[in-house]
Amino acid sequence: ELEEFGTVTRTHGGVMINSPSRFIDLPNEERKYVGLELKRRIGQKAISILEGEEVVFLDAGTTALAVAEYANRKPKCRYVTTCLGIASKLKEQSIQNFSLIGGTYRNINDSFVGTLTLSTIKRLKFDISFLCCSAIDVERKAIFLRDEAYSQVQIEILESTRKNIVVAHHEKFEASGFISTASFDQLNTIIVNKEIDEIKKSVDDASKQIDASLKDEVSFIEDEIKDDKIDSTIDEIVSAKKKLDKITPKMPSALSSVVDFGKDIAKK
Repeated sequence: ELEEFGTVTRTHGGVMINSPSRFIDLPNEERKYVGLELKRRIGQKAISILEGEEVVFLDAGTTALAVAEYANRKPKCRYVTTCLGIASKLKEQSIQNFSLIGGTYRNINDSFVGTLTLSTIKRLKFDISFLCCSAIDVERKAIFLRDEAYSQVQIEILESTRKNIVVAHHEKFEASGFISTASFDQLNTIIVNKEIDEIKKSVDDASKQIDASLKDEVSFIEDEIKDDKIDSTIDEIVSAKKKLDKITPKMPSALSSVVDFGKDIAKK
């Protein structure tokens, strides 16, 4: 439906936003379909980092939502979020120990902001936070958000967390943001899909800038065989089978059984 309205363009593994402005965010409900399969792979990688009993903050973003999809792999962690969608996803995963921080609801990212939210966060401590962003600026060595109200929440989360990890797909390196919430030296690592290597080549010394600034190295997800290649291979197999069926005489079922029995005897 989004494609019909011109909001997005369908791509392999998800969709791409057709936004008139690079500074405008779509609501989470629409944005969660953008690069869906990439986000899920990032989510699996993020969950694998957890030892199993940490206090984990999940940011109000669709990549963090993908992390929540696999929370049942580490059910003993305590999960905390400001996002209604993530809280619902944790409930779906039968996670018993999770908290939703309230405040003033903001529809754009399906989360809570404001003084009530900030005052609650200030009283909490997290072992790990999985942070989302609108853009990753290599030249300025910082992550950016487009939503001013939520940026204050993320800044507070950064101060309350022992290990800050950004989860982002490669398009974030080409996007633009409005407010910087963290410099690279405040982050431990960035979990991103392998396609980022291609973007690094277009930015002078980008890899060195990122790796030197982060506390840990960038964590790349190794791509498996591309789905489109798999689909192409399957199509070729199906096509070949159909051609083979056309040129191969059909053997009566009874005779077929005799032939198979003969083959078994020959093997013995």
